[in-house]
Amino acid sequence: KISKRRRVMIDTDFQNNERGTFTVWSLSLCLILFLLAGLSVDVWRAFDARRELNEIADTAARAGASEIDVEQRRLYGRIVLDPAQVETATQDSIETNSELQRVEVDSVNIDIDEPVNEVDVEIHSTFSFFLLKMLPGASDADVVARSSARPFQG
Repeated sequence: KISKRRRVMIDTDFQNNERGTFTVWSLSLCLILFLLAGLSVDVWRAFDARRELNEIADTAARAGASEIDVEQRRLYGRIVLDPAQVETATQDSIETNSELQRVEVDSVNIDIDEPVNEVDVEIHSTFSFFLLKMLPGASDADVVARSSARPFQG
């Protein structure tokens, strides 16, 4: 039978015992640091995907803007875009560069502004997060890149 004095001593000894506190704090800190590192990698990957998509859009717009109507240039000295060639060159550029950079393109919108001689390209892609998906309400992100280019007149 444990006396009251002994029972009080056991209880107070347990309350004053701080062994293992540092271990709990250090494990918690490591877990938080790993989560922050994982989230920063996800955000960095998203920015990188957007940069790659912008490069593809820029290259495609420049490729489309370089397709001028040669007959108009030779006969009248005007620089006019050839819509069929612009469309083909832009699509080819997007396909080639998206394969090279391993980017999956969901949709492409190509606008040719003939009075201004400008090619506008808009590319949509979906980015899948890795660690952010585990957070409630988080889902894939829609990444959009837009670019415009005009033929060089010189």
